[in-house]
Amino acid sequence: PLHAPDAAGRCSCDRDCGRNMGKHPRTPHGLHDATTDLATVIAWWERWPDANLGVRTGAPSGIWVLDADPATGGEATLATLEARHGSLPPTCAVETGGGGLHLWFAHPGSPVPTSAGRLGPGLDVRGEGGYVVAPPSRHRSGERYRWAAAWSPALIPLAPAPPWLLEVATLPAGDMGSGIHHFVPSPYKEARGMNNEVVPGPILEGSRNATLTSLGGAMRRRGFGEAAILAALLAENAARCRPPLPEVEVARVARSVTRYPPASSPSLTSGGRGRRPVFLEFTDGTVVAR
Repeated sequence: PLHAPDAAGRCSCDRDCGRNMGKHPRTPHGLHDATTDLATVIAWWERWPDANLGVRTGAPSGIWVLDADPATGGEATLATLEARHGSLPPTCAVETGGGGLHLWFAHPGSPVPTSAGRLGPGLDVRGEGGYVVAPPSRHRSGERYRWAAAWSPALIPLAPAPPWLLEVATLPAGDMGSGIHHFVPSPYKEARGMNNEVVPGPILEGSRNATLTSLGGAMRRRGFGEAAILAALLAENAARCRPPLPEVEVARVARSVTRYPPASSPSLTSGGRGRRPVFLEFTDGTVVAR
């Protein structure tokens, strides 16, 4: 059980908790008190019927969670990773009350360290020694955490994370270099372009526009909007283009590929929101995938 914001926007702990409002535990030992013992859970909610709900992550619960925060650039970071390595699989997903997204994955059996920002701006990992806020908890904004339509545990199984994501998430902090824009996991040193062709290593003068257009086209086919494509291409441009193109040229590429409609797919058009709820659907309005 976690503290919770009340109707007046105050935290039940009676302190000024800022961004932590409604996210800190009520019990003495916090996440170490987490249990599936029904009698204990009932007693807690009889005592605190309005408590927010926390779920421990890591090996004890068999899950780990990727947290994409739109306010700090999580969409752009995740877009860059997906552009390089491929889309994340459908799995249980929570829309946070603040416009972000929690992607839940099956625990791999080996430690997944909890981290903040190590994968890049706006992307946090909740694994060993961590916990997440779960539906139907109330966010400090007044909105509820909720399972994404068609991606709730009642409708979709918990998926294992793809190997490339696990490699990035579990790499020791000292091996991350200067961030995800300069890190490519060893088995995944190639991105794939619009027609699934391999786009290897550095992008040299003479092929920069064509390669970035191919990468942007691949993102557009999966439904990404111009802002997300631009963010990802700027990161690729800075990390791989030799020399980097001017930003205005990269912006021109992003604008050109978004003139075309996203590719349709039967698997994206059934149930819930009418499409696969990719993380970019859950934003503060600055980055939108259609």
